[in-house]
Amino acid sequence: MEGCHVQSIPEVRNEPPRVPGLPLLGSALALRRQGLLSLLRASQRTLGDVFCLRIGVKDNYVIAHPDGAAHILQQNAKNYTKSRSYQRLRFMLGNGLLITEGDLWRRQRSIAQPFFHRQFVNPMADMMSKLVDSRLNGWEASLQKGKALDIKYQCKVLSLELISASIFGVNASRDGLRLGKSTDALSDYVESQRWVLLRLPTSVPTPRNLLARYHRWQVDRVARRVIAGGPRSESGGLISMLLQAKNDQGEPAFDEQQVKDQLVTILVAGYETTAAALGWTLYLLAKHADVAAQLRAEVDRVVGRRLPTAEDLQNLHYLTMVLQESMRLYPPAWVIGRRSIQADCIGSYGIPADAGIGIYPYLIHRHPQFWNRPDEFNPENFTPAASAGRPRFAYFPFGAGTRVCIGNHLAMLELKLCLAMFMQRFHVSVPADYEPQLQPQITLSPPDDMPLQLRRREA
Repeated sequence: MEGCHVQSIPEVRNEPPRVPGLPLLGSALALRRQGLLSLLRASQRTLGDVFCLRIGVKDNYVIAHPDGAAHILQQNAKNYTKSRSYQRLRFMLGNGLLITEGDLWRRQRSIAQPFFHRQFVNPMADMMSKLVDSRLNGWEASLQKGKALDIKYQCKVLSLELISASIFGVNASRDGLRLGKSTDALSDYVESQRWVLLRLPTSVPTPRNLLARYHRWQVDRVARRVIAGGPRSESGGLISMLLQAKNDQGEPAFDEQQVKDQLVTILVAGYETTAAALGWTLYLLAKHADVAAQLRAEVDRVVGRRLPTAEDLQNLHYLTMVLQESMRLYPPAWVIGRRSIQADCIGSYGIPADAGIGIYPYLIHRHPQFWNRPDEFNPENFTPAASAGRPRFAYFPFGAGTRVCIGNHLAMLELKLCLAMFMQRFHVSVPADYEPQLQPQITLSPPDDMPLQLRRREA
């Protein structure tokens, strides 16, 4: 499957196959009955890797093949902008990196990028490992007292503390619970607007809108406090970078509002995706005792019971494969939305101008052409031999192309540290017959009622 540029098709033809639907409703009933991801997978099996899903009167073009993803995100990326679904996030994130386009995005990215280079990120490992150690000490203390732990919630708190300390140089304990509650509420609000046919502006004072505006105010308040306080440790350099950046005329490149939008974007995106990836990984290890045993043996051999360092992480090869395989099956960024500027074609199918397009890592990561037994958890998928020859866009949990996630190295550092230190201390289990109900919201997060259980390892 290969894409062709817009110049090669004078008009749209060879329209992609459509998911069956009803007049006015489209596939809304099937979506409600089956759930989005189940409907997409069933449609991919019967219609192929490019098809059209209509909800109400809106056509949504689905891309489920690496070649189509490469064409849109890299080869002909200039013909595509962020989809209109991202505008729903503007209420939550403002004009941060995730939302902006064009020159503004390029300026924002170039200023923030140095902070996320490996040489800047890796020295944070010692500080982060101490934070994780403190949090896991609390987990152990709770278990010793016979208290049950909500693992999904605990992963969120841990992720929030790490991103706050590493990016902002502050301790999030004072505002952590409030900030986590508000970001979760905003995510739920934004997701609730996804399939609404008649969407009221947030300025309309409905009960739901008023509650969302309250939570947005809470997030803003914490961000403004962080900016006013400035960095409180050597790792808090991002705020200084943004505040001290100059434009070509030597004037400040960003005002306080723009800095706040960047902080909120990086905080929310980093917090939710890292927590989701860690939660899914623990679930998969609970389901696969053999993988957990092999991973535990590697951590014991490389690190023992001391705090891991950045150098240790380079030698935890199986741990890296476990995380990669977890994000293959459950990519936190499960869909990437784009909108075509001009007509184009993906493979043999015409895509009209101004079309809403979803590129689905969730579908591509499970494509049977590129993955052996694609629905099974098998870290060996990421050995050098197994990865050789696999298309670049067969696996892209952090996005791809020019807009690949700016924080991918930081996220992997956090995940590796958390998982290594978890394996030093705990076993995790889940009922053998448990199967999670997927909840594809802004991120693909584990369900709230996932019954993971921890027990301490013997010293």
